[in-house]
Amino acid sequence: MIDYYQMFLIAMAGIALFFYIQHAGKPMKRNKWKFLIVVFLFYLLNYLFLKFI
Repeated sequence: MIDYYQMFLIAMAGIALFFYIQHAGKPMKRNKWKFLIVVFLFYLLNYLFLKFI
């Protein structure tokens, strides 16, 4: 079952991916890793929330 919190996190990660792809013409390695870490944290928070609540 997908709850609203999970839908919110997936939507935020999707929006972040969209903006990252829009600006991918001028990527910097540091920004790329920061972005990947942020997306990973979104999904980690989602997993922990669903597991413990």
